[in-house]
Amino acid sequence: MKKIASNITRREFLGQASCRAIGSASLFSALLNLRMANSAAAQNLSSVDPFEYRALVCLYLHGGLDSYNMLLPRGEESHAAYQTTRTDLAIDKELILPLNDLSGKELGIHPSMAEVQQIFDAERLIFVANVGTLVEPTSLSQYQNKQVPLPRGLYSHRDQMQQWQTSIPDGNAAVGWGGRTADLLASLNDSDKISMNISLNGNNIWQSGATATSFQISKSGSIKRSGYDSVGL
Repeated sequence: MKKIASNITRREFLGQASCRAIGSASLFSALLNLRMANSAAAQNLSSVDPFEYRALVCLYLHGGLDSYNMLLPRGEESHAAYQTTRTDLAIDKELILPLNDLSGKELGIHPSMAEVQQIFDAERLIFVANVGTLVEPTSLSQYQNKQVPLPRGLYSHRDQMQQWQTSIPDGNAAVGWGGRTADLLASLNDSDKISMNISLNGNNIWQSGATATSFQISKSGSIKRSGYDSVGL
């Protein structure tokens, strides 16, 4: 995808994307329901450098990440509460790698993630925390008393995997938000022979749009040409 806007700081990005307001609400936020992408597609691109390339890279871990032991509290009181909750899974405070510029919050990351610490401190990475597949913000009491709509298959790992890729927590869908992004921004693509989406691991819901399909490759080359030329790589 082409660059649509000038570089912004990490703090500006958080403010514009309303990531602070996402909380644990539905993934139908202003960011994930693609309103920003739709607005971007309508911008005047006459001043954009046609040779400057930008891509969104998504690594899906299929449940292989313990996020509560990735971004960690370092303050005395908050770490003590974390340690009480996580018991034998807790990371010792002195082992946590500190992160800079967090508006007074003492946070850090897992000791095995030194490279991530460096990228964050260089302001090339952000954390969007407290997000999930709820239909709307839900308290424990509301959940127990069934006062709010809940995601389809709330404790089903398979359903949760699908909901993360579709951003539809209360229904079934075969179209993902990555694919919907490609549908919206396809008009910015100079060649219909170059795919908006490239997959390194076969077909998936996230990259499937109403019209967009992914160009799938492996270590051995193209898996499915999907009507696109090899220049899509």
